[in-house]
Amino acid sequence: MLASALLMFFLTPLQRFAERVATVAMPYTQNTQNTQNTPEYAAYRKMQVYEAALDDALPGGISEKERSLLNHLRDSLEIAPADAEALERDLQQAVH
Repeated sequence: MLASALLMFFLTPLQRFAERVATVAMPYTQNTQNTQNTPEYAAYRKMQVYEAALDDALPGGISEKERSLLNHLRDSLEIAPADAEALERDLQQAVH
């Protein structure tokens, strides 16, 4: 029961965070008739959402809590760990 409560405690903020990032990344997709939701497009959008979250976390360094949230977001978006690591390396290089 305690594990369920802790899970809910961490997943609710994660879900809100993911929704906020998705809205910022592409605010008009729900109202746009021209966008086709192909598997390739869905994968692209997931990477964009994850990239936006990484971009917000990187400047100050990623804390343990942020890393945990990013890992949960990555898992919920079904992004491979290797792809997430490559994206993070690319973003870090772009900052430096």
